[in-house]
Amino acid sequence: MPRAAATAGPEGGALSPRPGTRPAPALWDHDPADLVPATDGDWWQPLLALPDERTVERRPDVLTFTATAARRPLQLAGPARLVLPVTSTAAVSHLVVKLCDVAPDGTSRRILEAPYRMDTGGPSWHRAPVHLGDTGYLLETGHRLRVQVASSCFPLYLPHTAGPDHPWRVRHAAGSTQRLLTGGPNGACLELTVLPGTHTRPS
Repeated sequence: MPRAAATAGPEGGALSPRPGTRPAPALWDHDPADLVPATDGDWWQPLLALPDERTVERRPDVLTFTATAARRPLQLAGPARLVLPVTSTAAVSHLVVKLCDVAPDGTSRRILEAPYRMDTGGPSWHRAPVHLGDTGYLLETGHRLRVQVASSCFPLYLPHTAGPDHPWRVRHAAGSTQRLLTGGPNGACLELTVLPGTHTRPS
């Protein structure tokens, strides 16, 4: 998806079981002076209800890709992984990826989350295997899956500095621009384990 689609808000890009025929990059900028905030502002809140991710999904530096509504309950049980072809103008960059459940009223709540550090900045595509971990989760009828991609989640994860220096010793961090390849045979893909043992790969 182009920058205007994937960064246009919570309903930005599409998550489809069949990739588009034309590859297209989705771009976003990492600004160390304006980090994406962690949605768990109150660390006790997840004990009651997970926060609504739309507070960060509205940001232009957060990509979103949303599937169509499930026609029947979807039972996730096992590992989940995202393979993201990415480039960055920074020597060191981070990805923070979330898999979310979007309710019919638009509320977006986290199912899984994982950070990924990429040390191969430059124009060449790097296929980042982001392991989200294992889950046992029931996506109810009418709900949608959403993938969220950003470069920071502060203060939960220490933000990258764009260079090889140790992040605790850097006084001035630089910004960077990331590109994510979507669509086509080599585009980003989501791998899920779905009961009774089948796998689906929306991209």
